[in-house]
Amino acid sequence: MQKFTIFTVFLVIIVALGLAGAYRQGYLGKKSPQETPKETSNQITDQWVKDAEEKQPKAEEEPKVEPQEDAISQSKEEEQPVEEVGKAPEEEAKPTTNPDAYNPAAVKMMKDIALSYIEEEEYEQAVNLGEQVADLSLDDLGFFTKIIWIYVDKLQDSEKAVKLALLVKEANPSSAQALSMLGWAYLAAGQKTESFNALSEGINLDPKFASLYLNLGDYYRSAEKYDQAIENYHKAYQLDADGAMGKLASERILQLNQ
Repeated sequence: MQKFTIFTVFLVIIVALGLAGAYRQGYLGKKSPQETPKETSNQITDQWVKDAEEKQPKAEEEPKVEPQEDAISQSKEEEQPVEEVGKAPEEEAKPTTNPDAYNPAAVKMMKDIALSYIEEEEYEQAVNLGEQVADLSLDDLGFFTKIIWIYVDKLQDSEKAVKLALLVKEANPSSAQALSMLGWAYLAAGQKTESFNALSEGINLDPKFASLYLNLGDYYRSAEKYDQAIENYHKAYQLDADGAMGKLASERILQLNQ
């Protein structure tokens, strides 16, 4: 009985040791419960990163701008010199008149030289410069009165006198002085009707302009209407008693009264 008990205890110990060993072997073969969640967590994190990278929009590459043929062609045209493309805008807009027209000092110098020729009685040179001035500017009526006087009294070229007077009148359509010059030139050219019409128009514009009456007196004198001539000479004298027109008027009155 005692032997049986010892044997049984010994058997139980052996079984217990065997079970313990088996259990231990099975436990060691399994993964640590702490390791499994760790690896699973890493895998999840990696997956999140991967998913985020896939979902993140890729930066769009800027399209390469290829040079267009039209743009290149246009650029080349812009770089071409103006002479190759056509006439320069400055040349197209350039006035056909003499550039001195835009230099008042040059025009004034020409008139001063012409006046000096008149003083020296070099009338041809004076009218030549006067014509050049007329091509540039027609606003100095006093100057052109002298040039027309040369044509009428000194050179006896009434045709040129009329031509210049018409230019002055066209440039100064509302000027009584321009109409007086035109009537004077017409009278010198023998165009009496045109002379009377121009002088009458001038008087309507300015009834106090003395030279109109002086020239109208000359018109009546040429028509042998002396009373009317003297009447207009008196009018010219009254309007410009101390001036050149008054002096000329008084001289004509004396001539008719002799």
